[in-house]
Amino acid sequence: MRQFIRRFLSLSLIMALCAAQLPVSSLAASGEDAGFTYEILNGTYCSITGYSGSETQLTIPAQLGGYVVQKIDSSAFQDDAFLESVIMPDTLEQIDSYAFDGCTNLSDITFGTGLTQLGSYAFRDCTALATLSIPGSVSSIGSYAFSGEAHDFWEILYVDRGELSVTAGERSVELRQGGLIFHAPGEFHALAARGVAPDLIVVSFNCAGGEMERFRGCVTEVGEAERALLARIVGESAAAFSTRQDDPATTGLERREGAPFGSEQLAATALEELLVRIARRMEAAPRPETEETPPDDAFLRVRAYLEQRVGESLTLEDICRANLMGRSRLQQLFHEHTGGGVMEYFGRLKINAARRLIREGRLNFTEIAARCGFQSVHYFSRRFRQLTHMSPSEYARSVRMLLEFSGSADDSANNL
Repeated sequence: MRQFIRRFLSLSLIMALCAAQLPVSSLAASGEDAGFTYEILNGTYCSITGYSGSETQLTIPAQLGGYVVQKIDSSAFQDDAFLESVIMPDTLEQIDSYAFDGCTNLSDITFGTGLTQLGSYAFRDCTALATLSIPGSVSSIGSYAFSGEAHDFWEILYVDRGELSVTAGERSVELRQGGLIFHAPGEFHALAARGVAPDLIVVSFNCAGGEMERFRGCVTEVGEAERALLARIVGESAAAFSTRQDDPATTGLERREGAPFGSEQLAATALEELLVRIARRMEAAPRPETEETPPDDAFLRVRAYLEQRVGESLTLEDICRANLMGRSRLQQLFHEHTGGGVMEYFGRLKINAARRLIREGRLNFTEIAARCGFQSVHYFSRRFRQLTHMSPSEYARSVRMLLEFSGSADDSANNL
């Protein structure tokens, strides 16, 4: 009996020791190195949780304590009054919300090439940070990741892909692909991506003419001819200047040696034509005596759904099911806003997409039919003729196509 008790006590002691050792590995989940505190992720990587140093020119190492730096946690450097510049390693993939919020002296940031995510308000109130270059690897930018700006020149902001929230003065504006906004001199503005990082075109210019006041506060959507002018501005500017156009930190332009003759003039001419076209459209827009009721959210949601699926073969049931709406309600909605049914509207979207592809001239008719969701090129040709009163080949050779390419004709879904 005594021997059994001794064995039992011995066994209990071993179990107690093992139990006491279990938390040891979790205690090693954090560490400190060179003033940085960090948490270990998956035994290989680490996330910076804080910094107690006083460096003004800080280079974040690629490794801390032998662990690869992959992330900067929320508020890790928040309100650090010493930081003036930060160089980040290529291993860094994510910067969480409020990571550098309130670093008021931070004026220069070099991001690594591996960065993919920027959290909301990550650099809020970094008031000394005038410009910065975000690498192309970034696929997600949170709301108001950066503080805004104001300057003494005009600026045009165009969304070429994705969606964007813009603060302009006291207004908040939502822009999607095709949207354009003017920022007047002295107007504070800030922006935040919605979802995937968008592709943007920013044109900055000086113009002291009084006619520019018509563009103050202007938000609009551009047509194909205006997109072509934006493309010409970008193209001619790239030919005229050697300065990188994809670097938001650019504050000046250097003339390219041996630039094509007249490239600066063509860029300026394209900008002037863009302004004139937008001004004409603003003047031609009807001004109803009573305020027009804007399209309701349900119609806008379904319209966006259709625009994103022009290349698919959708049925009425598909559209109803995807938008959680009955057939009669859906048809009523589109009759109210377009004067026709939803499938008629979807068909016009397809034909308009086909017209744009024909004008671009890169695909043959069979490829265009497939790209626009038609089952065969013969059915595509029949539907094209029904809506445009000419075959695709006749359209490709027509003056009408040239007019639409120059933007003189309406290319909307309700005008064919």
